[in-house]
Amino acid sequence: MGNDGSGMVKRRILMVVKAAAVLAACTLWLVFVIQCWERGVSVPHGTYLDRINALLSDTYNKAAVNTYLCLSGFLFLAFYLTVLLPDILKPLLDGQPRRRLVFRIAVIALLCFGALCMVTGCLYGRTDSFARGLYRGQNGNLAGILRDINIYLTPVSLVLMFFTWLIPRVVLGLRDIAKNGLKLSAAGRTVLFYALLVLIAFLVTGVSALLLAVLRPFSSSAVYMVTIFCKNEAQSDAAFFSTVLLASTIEEFAFRGLIQKHLKRTMPAGIALIITAVFFGLWHRNLGQFVYTFFCAVVWGVIYNASGKIRHTICMHIMQNLFAVMAYSVSSQAVLGKLTVLPAMREGLISLAPVPAVLVILLFCFLIFIIVEIELYLINGKQNFVIRAAGRLRKKRPAAK
Repeated sequence: MGNDGSGMVKRRILMVVKAAAVLAACTLWLVFVIQCWERGVSVPHGTYLDRINALLSDTYNKAAVNTYLCLSGFLFLAFYLTVLLPDILKPLLDGQPRRRLVFRIAVIALLCFGALCMVTGCLYGRTDSFARGLYRGQNGNLAGILRDINIYLTPVSLVLMFFTWLIPRVVLGLRDIAKNGLKLSAAGRTVLFYALLVLIAFLVTGVSALLLAVLRPFSSSAVYMVTIFCKNEAQSDAAFFSTVLLASTIEEFAFRGLIQKHLKRTMPAGIALIITAVFFGLWHRNLGQFVYTFFCAVVWGVIYNASGKIRHTICMHIMQNLFAVMAYSVSSQAVLGKLTVLPAMREGLISLAPVPAVLVILLFCFLIFIIVEIELYLINGKQNFVIRAAGRLRKKRPAAK
């Protein structure tokens, strides 16, 4: 008993240390990334980023595209090494302590190298004394090589992730078809699942507008800042591309795929979800966006906790950002042109007084709760409050004569 008790204490201490290490790493990454956003990131000539920039007309918002893409390589590499690859190699590593140790050392070494490439690439061209000393000389020096590796880390990591994810699924799918034949009954279930994800994104967009309505009497400047930002996103092709596609994908890999995933391994899932939501709100660097992005992150975190699939939250994030851009497309200069329905709905919600806004928020949250419960049932098949209530109503319905 004594040995079991001391072993349990050691395991708990180890979990606390791991949780503290993960939190420290997340905090350092967040601080570094915010510094990159504030200062901007330089892009070397002749790279694929140059070609992307050439397709975009808005010079000012190209900085957002550059920053997202320069930061994404390390995130994709970290997700590949710490989430995707271990899941694929789990049968080979289980029960093999030496192999597992070698694998972990290799992962840590590659992550450190990727982090060094990211830091070097994102500091390039800045006026810091560190950057000046690091980049003294020609592009062929060590810093120039690391910068170029960081630039091309994004497409390389994406290709690695795609094929590592695709090949096992193709093999398993072919085996299943050979054994059970081709079944199309799951197609309708999949369509329903993603349709409900889009509906959740639409309702969460409405809640975001209502939260700004509640915030307006206390900080009208914060609401004004969000309004100006979103209108700019709607009118700039670079900002549209950055917000709808890059931000949605890269932020989900960072916050749900990495931060929430690794926090959940060291602490209760609910606490990991809330901490991730706080990090996600701080990432946006202003009060107005913090208020509603925290709420968004909680909803997305619930879906991710249940499914463990990053593609689900990417889908919701893309759709919500698209709805937000559409809601602020109020002029003919907007990328999507002048829209009427969603801007009118957004204006109606954001102009509500705080008390009616809170009541509508509660109604929307109730609808989101019901839809999320249905989604959770589709994910894991477990009976929950909504499914049981629907079953009781079906039993009480009188039989047709």
